[in-house]
Amino acid sequence: LGDTLSTRGYPVLYTREPGGTRIGETVRELLLNPQHSELVPVAEALLYAAARAQHVAQV
Repeated sequence: LGDTLSTRGYPVLYTREPGGTRIGETVRELLLNPQHSELVPVAEALLYAAARAQHVAQV
């Protein structure tokens, strides 16, 4: 979709979640690190929500 819009002259911003911001990337590293496999589901969900909130505020 992004490539199609870009070729038609629309500005496109590629980003990712979690990530896309400095804080979001830190949260992403934490979530994807196998050393943190004991993270309970509620804590994991809240980290995703925090990364999303940061992303919306900054991007």
